[in-house]
Amino acid sequence: RLPAATLRSLAARHNAWHLAMPLLQQSLALAPTEPAWYDALASLHSALGDRDGHAAVWKQRALHAETRRALALEQYGAWQAAQDAYAECMSRWQAGEMTLVNTPQPELALWEEGIVRSAKALNQWELLSEYAKAWPGSQPALLMECAWKSADWERLRDLFRRYDMRSQAALKMLQTYAAIHDGKLAEAEGRCNEGIQIALAQWCSLPPVSLSSHTHLLQMFQQFQELQESAQMLLELNTAQRNNQVPDLNSILVTWRERLPNVWEELPAWNDLVSWRNHMFSHINNVLGRLAGSENPALATKGYRELLWTVVRFA
Repeated sequence: RLPAATLRSLAARHNAWHLAMPLLQQSLALAPTEPAWYDALASLHSALGDRDGHAAVWKQRALHAETRRALALEQYGAWQAAQDAYAECMSRWQAGEMTLVNTPQPELALWEEGIVRSAKALNQWELLSEYAKAWPGSQPALLMECAWKSADWERLRDLFRRYDMRSQAALKMLQTYAAIHDGKLAEAEGRCNEGIQIALAQWCSLPPVSLSSHTHLLQMFQQFQELQESAQMLLELNTAQRNNQVPDLNSILVTWRERLPNVWEELPAWNDLVSWRNHMFSHINNVLGRLAGSENPALATKGYRELLWTVVRFA
């Protein structure tokens, strides 16, 4: 019988999901008290974006009814209620309540991860920033994400220097954000291309029939596309400033209006897109304000108009 860690690695790295997951389920049925099978199966469901499958594994494994209740709330998308349920479990455990004092370490970790997932879904980035700062060595990726969400570019660059993280598409995206903000368009193009290649490799490692496993990558590809378009707009703005002429940004801005997330996509997908677009609109407005002068006041407010339209559409 292959070890759980080997089966998990085969599934994720060699696109053997259809082979590894049934084997893990069979092994779990034969040894229902062995935590390694639960860990591997829950990890694979999470990697596929299968919230229901992940919850099903944990409902079978969880020691407490309170954990199963919090998981059910998360399944239904009741993020605030789920966060409150996880936080209540953690508070009662910390207070030494007898019914929860014997909670296994994996279940404690599930409560903590549940609070973080709920905070991301609710866009509670100040809370997440405080949490990540309390455990900086173990949460560098979350620290970086919080820094970009709060537009703290100096801190984001410092985190890049301090932590040597494995190349991931999300990391390349953050590096592209920072490079575009600094006006380093050549570096931004390189980081963006690297991120796209990593994301494509990840796409090829996923099963071809699952929609939820691909949703996050589809959202990421849209963000990379908009980063490339942002670099094009910066190049156009730089040329316009040198030649003292009006830049032609209409084609990209119209495309951005028409290319929005689906109405059923969760709040973080919209927030990521809107946050970056608003940053670009502010920069566009600053440049156009200098170019417009008193002869063309409407040009000076173009960035504001796009920003307002996007915020209203987001609301």
